[in-house]
Amino acid sequence: MDTLTFDHKQINNLCIYAYYLAIFKHKNLLPKEKGFEFSNIIACAYLGQKDEWTSVFYKVPKELSRFNEYMEQNLTKYLVFAGFVSTTMWLLINNTDFYTTIHSVTLIYSILIIGCGIITYKWSKQQYKLYLTGQE
Repeated sequence: MDTLTFDHKQINNLCIYAYYLAIFKHKNLLPKEKGFEFSNIIACAYLGQKDEWTSVFYKVPKELSRFNEYMEQNLTKYLVFAGFVSTTMWLLINNTDFYTTIHSVTLIYSILIIGCGIITYKWSKQQYKLYLTGQE
């Protein structure tokens, strides 16, 4: 039976292409109707319907394609941020004595959660500005 194999160069190219698609070629998740507030835009981009922003924590979109598109636009940014945090953490662990005394899982998870929250807020604010100006 034939198996599908990739070398490192092909995997790198696929990752770069996936990142390109996520950043530059994405579907418009904004509603066509007017009258949405910022909190409604957050939920509408995720769920595809008007709802409160807190619904993103406990509801799942009806369409898998919408979920994939939302994650495509946000998850790649989260992964880049997590890579930066991880690289910085290991550089500090291996090259400084001070950081090893304050390093903890709680610190790293807090940085990741707060950073991803800020990334999501900035993306949502950008989407709301696009919605107000009527751009796609």
